[in-house]
Amino acid sequence: NILSDGALIYESDDYNILFDKELSYAEDVVFSNNEIAGNNIQHDANTAPVILLGGHPYFVKYTVSYSATNCGSNGSDIIFALTDGNGNEIPGTKHVASVSNEVYANNISLGILLDVDDNEMAVVKLTNLTRDIPKVRVHAATITVFALS
Repeated sequence: NILSDGALIYESDDYNILFDKELSYAEDVVFSNNEIAGNNIQHDANTAPVILLGGHPYFVKYTVSYSATNCGSNGSDIIFALTDGNGNEIPGTKHVASVSNEVYANNISLGILLDVDDNEMAVVKLTNLTRDIPKVRVHAATITVFALS
């Protein structure tokens, strides 16, 4: 069995309701919900960090539905990335996209393989790294994680 553990970390009251949270630069998405199977992935409700225990490679994917909070942001770069416990960008996780004021919910998604060494753990957070716009409105967000063996 190649899949040992899995988790869906998400922010929304249910799958049909958007939560609309405005995030400033370097602000993390706080997730209130999680569905976790196994013991290698940890997340506490109403927090940002997802903890990945060592000894496994992981597939980690994030998805964000967003829009600009002010008019005139059309074409500005929106940047999200996974960051570690110190707020440093995890290499290969930055996604740069443009805002379209004509579309209510713009969407980005990015997935990577992340190896966590034995006796180590990784802290992973979804972070707004947008500098061009004072605040980005997040309508929904998820982090999906699978531990691979």
